Amino acid sequence: RRLCVRAAAARQPFVACAFSACNRQVTVAPLRPHAGRLLRMAHPAATTPADLAFGNTHAQLAQIVDQTAAAVFIKDLAGRLIFANPAFESITGLPLDAIVGQLDRDVFPSTAAELHGNDRRVAETGQAMDFEETIATAHGLRTYLSHKFPLLDESGRVCAVCGIATDISARKRVEEALRAAALA
Repeated sequence: RRLCVRAAAARQPFVACAFSACNRQVTVAPLRPHAGRLLRMAHPAATTPADLAFGNTHAQLAQIVDQTAAAVFIKDLAGRLIFANPAFESITGLPLDAIVGQLDRDVFPSTAAELHGNDRRVAETGQAMDFEETIATAHGLRTYLSHKFPLLDESGRVCAVCGIATDISARKRVEEALRAAALA
């Protein structure tokens, strides 16, 4: 993925990465926007200014996902991680190549049932949901506000769950201290 970002940022013949969470395939191919969907182009030389702008947008989005402090991840319906950003890597203390393909029980054994249950609720209802999830991380026990939402395949069926998790541990500690002070 980073190779694709570098190619787009360097304005080389337009190349971008398409990731299909539904069939767990990564495609490195020229892409262009069309009616809100991504379509493959026949030849890299067929780029237009709109294609180049899309490439820049795609590269910028990839940079945002890589640089955000929030953990961004995608799991298939079986619960296997099929995408994780560097912030997720930091939470686990494991390299990305050791995370992808793993189940919650492999990465977060003590809270795997809760995490998988939340993912299942999102997949079954087809609705975005927010959860407070406390997990044991490489940095100790942390509480995350996780926004999870379904990813849909071409026919509109849920095929994966994406999550964006923000560490709210410091806020929770402040809330607990204020609550304790109010009771004293």
